[in-house]
Amino acid sequence: MKRPRTPAVRTLGRIALAALFLAFLAPAAGPPGAASACTLWAAAGAAAQGGGALVAKNRDERPDHRQELAVLRPAAGYAALVLRAVGGASPGIKAGMNERGLVIVSATAGQVPADLRRRPAHEPGLMGRLLSRCAGIDEVLGEIDRLPRPIFYLLGDRGGIAAVEVAPDGRRAVERVSSGTLHHTNHYRLLAPEGDSLRPAAAGSLAREARIAAFLAAGSPPWSLEDFRHLSEDRGAGPDHSLWRTGRNPAAVRTLATWIARIPPRGEPELIVRLADPGRPERLCRLVLGDALNAGGFTGRGPCPEAP
Repeated sequence: MKRPRTPAVRTLGRIALAALFLAFLAPAAGPPGAASACTLWAAAGAAAQGGGALVAKNRDERPDHRQELAVLRPAAGYAALVLRAVGGASPGIKAGMNERGLVIVSATAGQVPADLRRRPAHEPGLMGRLLSRCAGIDEVLGEIDRLPRPIFYLLGDRGGIAAVEVAPDGRRAVERVSSGTLHHTNHYRLLAPEGDSLRPAAAGSLAREARIAAFLAAGSPPWSLEDFRHLSEDRGAGPDHSLWRTGRNPAAVRTLATWIARIPPRGEPELIVRLADPGRPERLCRLVLGDALNAGGFTGRGPCPEAP
């Protein structure tokens, strides 16, 4: 008797078919995506296993620095577990989740030249401050005036997910979902920023957006933490256009980390974090938020064993 296929098997099967289709669409070679590129995606409500939300980020950057997991414990406010870049051209917090279950991940607005991205006044350590004082998406959006620099954010909490775009002229757009999926790469989708200095959307950003959109459309919700991990490992479109980028040469932009957070409607959030620092063995971390926060600050090997 033929065994019935589980939802997870059906999901991965459809994703494999989507990947096969996208392989014919992806250029065999082309201009690389923008530096500091990232792929963000999320699911909420009926689209997330058990409800609540799932938020994921593949972090792409030049392999010239290391990363660490750290616990932030402000004198006043919420504790948070964060992924932090140490060294390189753009150090600081790249993803985080606080004790209330708020998740914030970011991506570079690659169409905006670097000098313009740095020009607006920007509160130092902004992501850490938002994690310390905001309990959920509503409170982050209430502080949206603190987001003057061109950037993209994907937010999640126990009730849903939201994407935020900030344009060079200060305009902001928000897409919010209580049940369904969202995704973003490194070009504007909600806004149409103007300016002679703005670049066209990079080929890599467009390819990764099409890829994650097709995967999410091909899957069978509800999505699980493991489903999102499988998506994060996609290498089917080559070194620059896959979700997990390997880089076309040793110095090229590549994927250095995966951050996937599950925020259930009630109970303890969970995370999968994959770290691929240059010159070091990969580490795969499976964490319960409360345990990680109670462990205090950790760097280096920390609680993360080497990936099998």
